Amino acid sequence: MKQTTFILLITILLFSCKKQQTGIEIDFSKNEQCKLSSIVDSIKTIRLETSSEYLIGHVDAFYKDGDVLFILDAKQKTVFIFSVRGKYINKINYIGRGVGEYNRIKCICLNRYKNILHIFDNCQQKMLSYNYNGQFINETKLKEKTSITSFCALENGHYFFVYPMYHSMFDKEIWQVDSLFNQVKIHKYHDSKYLFPYYTPNYFFGNDREMKYYDYFGNKIYDFFGNKINIVCEFNIKQLISKDLLKQENLTPDVVKNYRNADTFYFNCGVSETTNSYVMRFVSNRQKNVSVFLRKSDLKVIITDLIINDLDNNIVMNPDFFSFDKDAVCSFVFSDTSEDNPKIKLFYLK
Repeated sequence: MKQTTFILLITILLFSCKKQQTGIEIDFSKNEQCKLSSIVDSIKTIRLETSSEYLIGHVDAFYKDGDVLFILDAKQKTVFIFSVRGKYINKINYIGRGVGEYNRIKCICLNRYKNILHIFDNCQQKMLSYNYNGQFINETKLKEKTSITSFCALENGHYFFVYPMYHSMFDKEIWQVDSLFNQVKIHKYHDSKYLFPYYTPNYFFGNDREMKYYDYFGNKIYDFFGNKINIVCEFNIKQLISKDLLKQENLTPDVVKNYRNADTFYFNCGVSETTNSYVMRFVSNRQKNVSVFLRKSDLKVIITDLIINDLDNNIVMNPDFFSFDKDAVCSFVFSDTSEDNPKIKLFYLK
């Protein structure tokens, strides 16, 4: 009897540890300057090999799997592949309308279960697959016209697609597709009461195969296990957009003016994660970037629009952070005076 009671108690405790965290307050009026040393234990640098043949101009997405790094430069329509030590491996830059070619990279996905990189070309409505050396494998035409901003691979060979934008043409926000990218199940619909024409690029984030997603209308973080989605965190944002402004479908000059003249509101536009923390970036309707650091253990929140770099030669901090591994997030530092590739700065959070 005692043993049964003990097992039941342990089960309850374990369940409690995984309980959804709700009501985490984020009040942007509490914005303050932040010293890097107050949130970071140490910094490391990865120097990417440089050549005029593989020069990165901008980082739109970053993924890591083991010792391989994938960097998307959407303007160049190129995915650059480097080793974790910074050695250049290859680039994917097959632009065109033939087999193995794309017209536009809307988003990319690492299938870490099969060591495959997928590229979604929304112009040609097809999914292209490459190995980790950048060599073309195959392509699949989508049977149903769709638009997605991000997708992730599941262990069973399926994928989650996401289109986090209210629009009358697309009513699905999160749905599941099979290995041939045919719809299997819709997990979340848009709220049909609201429309919103602004596009904010959100991506799946996380480390290894533990992928998460930030719903920037509901201000919730979801995780994905098997065929299910679960809410991990729910935030109480003090400066939300007015619901009256969420009823606009077309981005006319008057609508843009209304957004910009409205009371200040914030939208999430990026999340990275370590075992101990979330690092989030928000932007306001006044085009102001703010970083939010959330420590998971005690839910302590730091809100800052200015990180003072007192650890690394006063290099100006880039507000774009990407998940790197379970201990670190990373940021890309471009030189103003050279034609070198950016350095990758790894920040090991406290």
